[in-house]
Amino acid sequence: ITLVLQNVLISISFLLLYAVLSLSSSSGAMGCALISGVVTFCAAASLASTASSFAIEKDWIRCMSDTEQQFQQSERIFARISAFCRIGAPILVGLVLTTWSAQVAVAGIALWHVLSGLLDYSILKRIYFAVPELAARKRRRYEHLSSAQRPISATE
Repeated sequence: ITLVLQNVLISISFLLLYAVLSLSSSSGAMGCALISGVVTFCAAASLASTASSFAIEKDWIRCMSDTEQQFQQSERIFARISAFCRIGAPILVGLVLTTWSAQVAVAGIALWHVLSGLLDYSILKRIYFAVPELAARKRRRYEHLSSAQRPISATE
Protein backbone atom coordinates (compact mmCIF):
# COMPACT_ATOMS: atom_id res chain seq x y z
CA ILE A 1 0.00 0.00 0.00
CA THR A 2 2.77 2.45 0.89
CA LEU A 3 4.52 1.91 -2.44
CA VAL A 4 1.34 2.72 -4.39
CA LEU A 5 0.60 5.69 -2.14
CA GLN A 6 4.15 6.98 -2.56
CA ASN A 7 3.95 6.75 -6.36
CA VAL A 8 0.55 8.46 -6.49
CA LEU A 9 1.73 11.31 -4.25
CA ILE A 10 4.91 11.83 -6.25
CA SER A 11 2.97 11.80 -9.52
CA ILE A 12 0.61 14.45 -8.17
CA SER A 13 3.53 16.59 -7.02
CA PHE A 14 5.15 16.31 -10.47
CA LEU A 15 1.88 17.38 -12.12
CA LEU A 16 1.69 20.38 -9.80
CA LEU A 17 5.34 21.22 -10.48
CA TYR A 18 4.71 21.00 -14.21
CA ALA A 19 1.77 23.40 -13.74
CA VAL A 20 4.02 25.80 -11.80
CA LEU A 21 6.59 25.74 -14.59
CA SER A 22 3.89 26.25 -17.23
CA LEU A 23 2.57 29.42 -15.61
CA SER A 24 3.98 32.57 -17.10
CA SER A 25 4.28 34.03 -13.60
CA SER A 26 4.27 31.85 -10.52
CA SER A 27 3.93 34.78 -8.14
CA GLY A 28 0.38 35.30 -6.96
CA ALA A 29 -2.22 33.18 -5.27
CA MET A 30 -2.31 30.40 -7.89
CA GLY A 31 1.48 30.02 -7.94
CA CYS A 32 1.67 29.97 -4.13
CA ALA A 33 -1.11 27.37 -3.96
CA LEU A 34 0.61 25.14 -6.53
CA ILE A 35 4.00 25.42 -4.82
CA SER A 36 2.37 24.65 -1.45
CA GLY A 37 0.76 21.60 -3.04
CA VAL A 38 4.11 20.43 -4.41
CA VAL A 39 5.73 20.72 -0.98
CA THR A 40 2.79 19.02 0.78
CA PHE A 41 2.58 16.10 -1.62
CA CYS A 42 6.38 15.64 -1.60
CA ALA A 43 6.40 15.56 2.21
CA ALA A 44 3.60 12.98 2.27
CA ALA A 45 5.44 10.92 -0.37
CA SER A 46 8.57 11.04 1.77
CA LEU A 47 6.62 9.63 4.72
CA ALA A 48 5.22 6.85 2.53
CA SER A 49 8.73 6.12 1.28
CA THR A 50 10.02 5.83 4.83
CA ALA A 51 7.19 3.45 5.73
CA SER A 52 7.84 1.34 2.64
CA SER A 53 11.58 1.21 3.29
CA PHE A 54 11.02 0.24 6.90
CA ALA A 55 8.66 -2.57 5.93
CA ILE A 56 11.01 -3.97 3.31
CA GLU A 57 14.37 -3.45 5.01
CA LYS A 58 13.36 -4.50 8.50
CA ASP A 59 10.35 -6.80 8.24
CA TRP A 60 10.87 -8.63 4.96
CA ILE A 61 14.63 -9.07 5.27
CA ARG A 62 14.28 -10.41 8.81
CA CYS A 63 11.60 -12.82 7.65
CA MET A 64 13.72 -14.07 4.73
CA SER A 65 16.98 -14.35 6.70
CA ASP A 66 17.75 -17.70 8.29
CA THR A 67 20.45 -16.43 10.64
CA GLU A 68 21.36 -13.19 12.34
CA GLN A 69 24.56 -13.05 10.28
CA GLN A 70 22.58 -13.35 7.04
CA PHE A 71 20.22 -10.61 8.26
CA GLN A 72 23.13 -8.28 9.07
CA GLN A 73 24.75 -8.93 5.69
CA SER A 74 21.45 -8.20 3.92
CA GLU A 75 21.07 -4.97 5.90
CA ARG A 76 24.58 -3.90 4.85
CA ILE A 77 23.75 -4.57 1.20
CA PHE A 78 20.55 -2.53 1.48
CA ALA A 79 22.47 0.30 3.17
CA ARG A 80 24.96 0.38 0.27
CA ILE A 81 22.19 0.40 -2.33
CA SER A 82 20.40 3.16 -0.42
CA ALA A 83 23.57 5.26 -0.13
CA PHE A 84 24.31 4.84 -3.84
CA CYS A 85 20.77 5.97 -4.73
CA ARG A 86 20.88 8.93 -2.35
CA ILE A 87 24.14 10.11 -3.92
CA GLY A 88 23.43 9.16 -7.54
CA ALA A 89 19.84 10.40 -7.87
CA PRO A 90 20.58 14.11 -7.30
CA ILE A 91 23.49 13.91 -9.74
CA LEU A 92 21.29 12.30 -12.38
CA VAL A 93 18.49 14.83 -11.81
CA GLY A 94 21.01 17.66 -12.10
CA LEU A 95 22.25 16.28 -15.43
CA VAL A 96 18.69 15.96 -16.72
CA LEU A 97 17.82 19.51 -15.64
CA THR A 98 20.91 21.00 -17.29
CA THR A 99 20.42 19.01 -20.50
CA TRP A 100 16.73 19.72 -21.16
CA SER A 101 14.25 22.45 -20.31
CA ALA A 102 12.69 22.29 -16.86
CA GLN A 103 9.29 21.25 -18.21
CA VAL A 104 10.72 18.42 -20.31
CA ALA A 105 12.90 17.31 -17.38
CA VAL A 106 9.93 17.26 -14.98
CA ALA A 107 7.81 15.29 -17.46
CA GLY A 108 10.67 12.85 -18.13
CA ILE A 109 11.41 12.31 -14.46
CA ALA A 110 7.70 11.81 -13.75
CA LEU A 111 7.47 9.19 -16.51
CA TRP A 112 10.62 7.49 -15.22
CA HIS A 113 9.12 7.43 -11.72
CA VAL A 114 5.85 5.86 -12.89
CA LEU A 115 7.68 3.18 -14.88
CA SER A 116 10.10 2.40 -12.05
CA GLY A 117 7.18 2.28 -9.60
CA LEU A 118 5.47 -0.36 -11.73
CA LEU A 119 8.73 -2.32 -11.87
CA ASP A 120 9.14 -2.01 -8.07
CA TYR A 121 5.61 -3.26 -7.52
CA SER A 122 6.02 -6.25 -9.83
CA ILE A 123 9.33 -7.25 -8.22
CA LEU A 124 7.95 -6.94 -4.68
CA LYS A 125 4.87 -8.93 -5.66
CA ARG A 126 7.06 -11.71 -7.08
CA ILE A 127 9.15 -11.79 -3.92
CA TYR A 128 6.04 -11.87 -1.73
CA PHE A 129 4.61 -14.88 -3.56
CA ALA A 130 8.01 -16.61 -3.87
CA VAL A 131 8.64 -16.49 -0.10
CA PRO A 132 5.78 -18.24 1.72
CA GLU A 133 7.02 -16.99 5.11
CA LEU A 134 5.96 -13.43 4.20
CA ALA A 135 2.32 -14.43 3.67
CA ALA A 136 2.37 -16.76 6.70
CA ARG A 137 3.66 -13.94 8.89
CA LYS A 138 0.81 -11.70 7.75
CA ARG A 139 -1.78 -14.41 8.48
CA ARG A 140 -0.35 -14.97 11.98
CA ARG A 141 -0.71 -11.27 12.73
CA TYR A 142 -4.50 -11.55 12.27
CA GLU A 143 -5.11 -14.99 13.86
CA HIS A 144 -6.79 -13.53 16.95
CA LEU A 145 -9.44 -11.76 14.83
CA SER A 146 -12.62 -13.38 13.55
CA SER A 147 -12.84 -13.90 9.79
CA ALA A 148 -15.22 -10.94 9.50
CA GLN A 149 -12.68 -8.61 11.21
CA ARG A 150 -9.66 -9.70 9.16
CA PRO A 151 -8.52 -7.69 6.15
CA ILE A 152 -9.30 -9.43 2.87
CA SER A 153 -5.60 -9.85 2.05
CA ALA A 154 -4.97 -11.64 5.39
CA THR A 155 -7.48 -14.38 4.64
CA GLU A 156 -5.99 -15.35 1.29
